[in-house]
Amino acid sequence: MRSEDKIHNRDELDDLISAEIPDNTDPELRELVLKWMIHNPCGEHDLNASCMKNHNGKIHCRFDFPKAFQETTSLVDDEKPKLRRRYDSRLDQQSPKFSHELAVYRKDKSGRRINRDNRHVAPYNAYLLKLFNCQIIVEFVGSIRAVKYL
Repeated sequence: MRSEDKIHNRDELDDLISAEIPDNTDPELRELVLKWMIHNPCGEHDLNASCMKNHNGKIHCRFDFPKAFQETTSLVDDEKPKLRRRYDSRLDQQSPKFSHELAVYRKDKSGRRINRDNRHVAPYNAYLLKLFNCQIIVEFVGSIRAVKYL
C-alpha cells in the first residue's frame, strides 16, 4: 500500500470501523447492527456458548467479550487497536436515563432477557454491512503482525 492509503490516526480508523450501537438517526444501520453485530450472551450467562474456551483453567470468551468501555480509539504500534466503545447511559438499565426504546436485549440460555451495550458490538464497517446485509466483522491490522494474522 502507498503511504497515503494507510490509516495514520484514530480519526481515520473511526471513519472506517465502528464498534458502537448507532442511535436512531440511521435506522437501517441500527437495525443491521442489532441483527448481525451483537455478540450473544456468554460467560456467566452461558458457560457452554460456542465462543467459550478453557485457558489455563479459566473459562472465558475467546473473542474477549464483553470489551471495556473506551471513550476514544487507541492505536499502539504492534497491537490491535482498542476501538471506541463509549458508555451510553440510555443503554444502562441502572441509569435514570435508560431508554426502553433504545435498549438492546438478547436471551440467555434460560430465556432471561440480557441487556447488551457497546461492549458487545463486533467491529463493523457501515458501508459493507449495508451492502451485504450479513455479519461481516472488520478489523484493522496495520503492523508487522498483519503477516502473522493473515
